[in-house]
Amino acid sequence: MHYLFASESFGPITQLLAEITEAVGGDGQMEVYRDVGSLLERLRRHNRPGIIVLLASNMHDLQRLSADREVVLDADLILLVADESEDAVTAAHSLRPNYLGNTECDVDTIVPVFKRLLQKRAKPPSAGGTPGI
Repeated sequence: MHYLFASESFGPITQLLAEITEAVGGDGQMEVYRDVGSLLERLRRHNRPGIIVLLASNMHDLQRLSADREVVLDADLILLVADESEDAVTAAHSLRPNYLGNTECDVDTIVPVFKRLLQKRAKPPSAGGTPGI
């Protein structure tokens, strides 16, 4: 399973990256992208990435992601946005994130949310439903 982290012009992410890498552990694989275009290109080649952490530093990033949202809809998504305008929040919600927050104050919450998503994915699928006739 691939764990993807995207950030453009977000500034220093070393500590956050280290904490996410620790949460993933030695068996996980994480790819880091510093621009939305490279991330979208990668997702088009191999969808079902698992968990994506997006730090959208500007409205352009959000618009680009929203325009190509079909490539992220299968993933568990943690999305932090810098802009809290109505247009930005609408674009952010169109991506259907599991967690939506602000880059200014919610960075510390990413790792616990990420760990919960990892735990959720580690559980075997429930055997619910009725057998076919």
